[in-house]
Amino acid sequence: MHTSPDQAWAQASAAWYDAHAQAFAGAADGCTTTPYQLLFLDALPPTGPVLDVGCGSGRDMAAFHAAGRDVVGWEPAPALAAIARAKGVGTVEGHSLDALPHHGPWAGIWMMAVLLHCPRASWERHLRAAVDQLVPNGALFACVKAGDGEGVDARGRPFAAMPLPALERMTAAIPYTTWSLWSSDEQDSSGQVITWHNILGRRWP
Repeated sequence: MHTSPDQAWAQASAAWYDAHAQAFAGAADGCTTTPYQLLFLDALPPTGPVLDVGCGSGRDMAAFHAAGRDVVGWEPAPALAAIARAKGVGTVEGHSLDALPHHGPWAGIWMMAVLLHCPRASWERHLRAAVDQLVPNGALFACVKAGDGEGVDARGRPFAAMPLPALERMTAAIPYTTWSLWSSDEQDSSGQVITWHNILGRRWP
């Protein structure tokens, strides 16, 4: 059976995270994403569930649950999904971005460092699918690492990066949404401080 580039990337990424689940989860839980969580929560409509795509250790799910949101996590790496489930803050299912559209509509969709494990040719498709699953006034947050190109990163994961102007052009082509994009320097799960490109979108009423 033919394996598409998206499937090949997804399988390789899930295998890496399965093999390094405990170490990655511990490192991820030590990273602070609170400012972005608060921006996302502030952009959401007053009620409705949140979907955390690529929820990893469940770190961000726990924050959304603490803020009073019903939250569902998608994590295709079984070992990581088990760690997220152990936090007991929501439902964790074994889906990936390719499952969208699925289970919607959502008040918000959180995609922290997920697109970067997909071929760049699929990024706009994934963002469009996510927007289609938002309620009116729903919000989407995504972030990717700064750079340009595709390959394998220093830790052995499939990896893609896109410059901020290209991301701005891509999001501008998605209808029925308003987008804010900006860059910031933050620590990643390896402990390095790197530049991230952040994307916050809202679906029109």
